[in-house]
Amino acid sequence: MSDFKPNYINPNYLLPPDNFANEFSHLNNKEKIKKASEQFEAFFLEEILKEAYKSFNTSNDFQENTYQDMFFQNIAKVLSEAGGVGFGKFIEKAVEQEIKDLHQTNLLNQEKGNKINGKA
Repeated sequence: MSDFKPNYINPNYLLPPDNFANEFSHLNNKEKIKKASEQFEAFFLEEILKEAYKSFNTSNDFQENTYQDMFFQNIAKVLSEAGGVGFGKFIEKAVEQEIKDLHQTNLLNQEKGNKINGKA
């Protein structure tokens, strides 16, 4: 998550690194889902931490705010990798179930198509 680049059009969002497509290429599908779920949970936790800290932060110092953002980003990443609050695991299971359902639906549609075409 720390490799993401600033988005100059909308600074509230970050752009993925140039090698983003290759980052998951060596993983199998289950590992990809787990890694993506962890990253999403880390992003979610980071945003929660930032919003919670806004009520305490009275400084408008750019360097201090940048340091705080990096601090929250790393805390969120560590929390997510350690198991997080369960949000990542929920997403992981939901995506895996969706893939299973889609695969099962494709198999059923293929069987129906074979029966209609007289191949079954």
